Amino acid sequence: MKKTSLANESTLICLAKAGDLDAFNQIVLAYQDRLFNIAFYLLHSQESAADAVQNAIIKSYRSLQSFRGGPFYPWLVRILKNGCIDELRHRKRYPAVPLEPLTKEDDPVEDATWLEDYSTEPAHICELRELSRTIFESIRRIPSEYQLPLVLVDIEGMDF
Repeated sequence: MKKTSLANESTLICLAKAGDLDAFNQIVLAYQDRLFNIAFYLLHSQESAADAVQNAIIKSYRSLQSFRGGPFYPWLVRILKNGCIDELRHRKRYPAVPLEPLTKEDDPVEDATWLEDYSTEPAHICELRELSRTIFESIRRIPSEYQLPLVLVDIEGMDF
């Protein structure tokens, strides 16, 4: 992951506010993977997480003039979190019926991993998927108001 220093980030933000799209892109590239991880743990879907990150980046660019300074990442996380909450509210109001095949527990298959070719090191890939699935399901079981702090502190390594 590419990190930007606070001084460099401030310079890039000033340039972005002046209309330099490349400066804004540099900031986004530094944080997009971390933002995706947060969105994925909140929304439990790769597609929804990718959409949420994209929407947060677009919204942050459009409202860049209202950014008052300081670290940019927490501001982006706030925009992303609000977008994820809106998405979760929308899902609750308008539940979708999945068209994917069901697992043994009658849950929809969340991705097309059953179609992927694991010809290289299948045991290692299986172990990683099992660990990832266990972490994902554990986070899903805790109350939603504790999911974001857990992801931000324990997975993203942010301070309290």
